[in-house]
Amino acid sequence: MAARRSILFAAHPAVGHTGALRAIAAERRTRGHGTGFALVNACVPFASAWPEPVQAAARLPALIAKEGAEFLGLQPSLAALRRAVRLPRATGQAELETALALFTGGLEAQARQLAAHAQRIRAAVVAGDYLMPAALLGARLSRLPFVAVYHSALPFPAAGAPPFGTVLPEPARGSAAR
Repeated sequence: MAARRSILFAAHPAVGHTGALRAIAAERRTRGHGTGFALVNACVPFASAWPEPVQAAARLPALIAKEGAEFLGLQPSLAALRRAVRLPRATGQAELETALALFTGGLEAQARQLAAHAQRIRAAVVAGDYLMPAALLGARLSRLPFVAVYHSALPFPAAGAPPFGTVLPEPARGSAAR
């Protein structure tokens, strides 16, 4: 990777969390910037037997590498893995609490891994998913500037699914789009 021109991107391993960052990374590569990409490792046994979101997450490292970014798999925490399994079935306040706990699980270890990777690839900046505080902390540990990228984690309506984190009474939830 090019010295002083590399950018480390960091996100959670979901298509909605990586889409905007992958597009920005692709554009930066066309301008000669080196890119690294750090994701919480979603490597699961028998990935094809899991629901599609898990399968998509498991495919992301190979896709990111194919696109030309150096990949770093961050170590997931066991608590975060348990929350990731529960999140699709959670609703209302429990959904919001589970997501926040998932996004902060393993925070310290992931921040240290991100900092080490940023130094190794000689990153000039860290650009991270706004829902990944480990990216901000990793940038701080590396003494690098940090850019939070805001995105829509679910950029499409989910028929029959309530809005994320809603606490509306059950009858009012109906087919509200996420």
